[in-house]
Order: sequence, then structure tokens, then C-alpha cells
Amino acid sequence: MVAVAASVVILAFLEFGLVIGLTNLNERYDAAIGRRPTTRRPPPWHSSLSGEREKVIRREEGVTAVERIVAISCGSAVLALEIWFFFVGSFKDSPI
Repeated sequence: MVAVAASVVILAFLEFGLVIGLTNLNERYDAAIGRRPTTRRPPPWHSSLSGEREKVIRREEGVTAVERIVAISCGSAVLALEIWFFFVGSFKDSPI
């Protein structure tokens, strides 16, 4: 049980470090390409449900590098899982 708790704590610290690193990398990238700093957005529960502001932001700024990296990483992970599950996993050892 101690090993599981230690693993959870270590993974939480690693995730926190990666989030901080990606945030800093995104800020440097924005400064390098000349994108102006983003304004603070109100929490979602304080804004309109129609999402007009989000559309304006997307039109003006486009997709950020961090959003693109996350989308590509998630898509690659799902594709790798599907390839492994359907083609690499041995069907002869399957209990089904």
C-alpha cells in the first residue's frame, strides 16, 4: 500500500512539474511570435452560456501551441492503443 501511495505522490509531482513547464514554454513561444499576453478570463460559471467570447478569442488567436501538442498527443495515444489492441495483442492467449 505504501508503494501505491508513493507512486501517486510522485506522479502528482511530475504532473505538476510538466504543467508548470508547459505553461512557461507556452509563454515563451507567445513572446517569440509576438502574440500579446492573454487577458484574464472570468470563470466559466460567471460567463454567458452561449460562449460568444470563446468564439472571438478563437477567431483572434487561433489554436495555441500547447493546445496543438495536447491534441496530437491524445490522438497519438488513442491510435497507439487501438493498434496495439487490435493488431499486436495476441488473440490466441485471449480468454474470449
